[in-house]
Amino acid sequence: LERTIELDPDHVKARAGLGFKKQDGKWVRTSDLMQGRGMITRAGRWELPEAVAIQDMQESTNVDAKKWLKEVKRLVAIVQRNSSKAPDALAALKAIDDPLAATAIAEQLSQSRGKQSRAIRMMWIKLLGRLKNSVAVEALVKAGLVEDDETIREAALDELVQFGAGSAVATYLPYLKKNDNKIVNRAARGLSWFPEPELALTYVDALVTTHKTEQAPGAAINAGFGDNGGGMQMGGKKKVFVEQIRNPSVLSLIKVIEPEVDFGYDEQAWREYFAGKRTSFDGDLRRDP
Repeated sequence: LERTIELDPDHVKARAGLGFKKQDGKWVRTSDLMQGRGMITRAGRWELPEAVAIQDMQESTNVDAKKWLKEVKRLVAIVQRNSSKAPDALAALKAIDDPLAATAIAEQLSQSRGKQSRAIRMMWIKLLGRLKNSVAVEALVKAGLVEDDETIREAALDELVQFGAGSAVATYLPYLKKNDNKIVNRAARGLSWFPEPELALTYVDALVTTHKTEQAPGAAINAGFGDNGGGMQMGGKKKVFVEQIRNPSVLSLIKVIEPEVDFGYDEQAWREYFAGKRTSFDGDLRRDP
């Protein structure tokens, strides 16, 4: 290849084989060109140093997070065995302050329902509140909605008041429209920790919610008689039941921002009241059917 470019300096294939590229009319080695641009090689590829640094940091973070998964499980196992080492293991868990342990702690909180004592589960809540990163906030937001233990649920919400209120509101608000009445009230209960007067009309819309349930066709037997004689027909049509349900947690949420007013579950009265506070509009605020 070198002999070829001695004879023909612009021989493209020979230049490429020797690692040259044409730059501003001149043949330059690719390595010199890329280094001149501040690039470095990684696994046979040219990359920016910043990108390599970020990748290295992410890989290191993942490794450390996985180490915490194993370490936390090990310490929990010692605590649950209640051996002579249990107090030290419990103290080590309570002392965790590395944000990279958040994934391991969030996993413990999620998987410990019905398996660990309330005291241990409260410890996970407090640790997540201490770490204050995105993983911790996500775990606390979830706990504030799905936990059946009211003490755990409210402890998670208390932590979110200090850090993560925005995430909690953004997550819980859509649940006010869910078909599951239990979830609607759970979401409203959670939102009462972070009341926002600007969302009052959204709260009002959830005071009384419509819920649909379906009943599968049964094995009913229908007897019929016509010109051709009698007959028996099995089955039936699927039934849909629609129910309007009042949500006391939503009413409590509204009264957090308006403690001196009470229109009960009268959505229209609440809409007119809040509209009157914000504008001089005197029209009909009723929702379309």
